[in-house]
Amino acid sequence: EVAAGQPGAEVGYSGFFRFTPVPNLALHLQSTPEERWGEAVPWTFRRYVSGDRAVERDVPAQGQAVRRDG
Repeated sequence: EVAAGQPGAEVGYSGFFRFTPVPNLALHLQSTPEERWGEAVPWTFRRYVSGDRAVERDVPAQGQAVRRDG
C-alpha cells in the first residue's frame, strides 16, 4: 500500500537497456494486493513542473522531463 505523498520509487540509470534506453519508471496500481486478481486503478502525478509550467494533476507524456514542485 502507498499513501498520498509517500515516495513510490527512486529512478536511476545503470546502463543501456535495449527496450528502455533512458531512465524510466513503470507503475501498475491495482485494487487488491493479490497478484493477477486486482483491477487496474487509474492514477495521476500531483504538483509537478514540466519545463516552466506548473502542473496540478496529470500524467506526464512519454519523454517529458518533470521535477517536483516545491
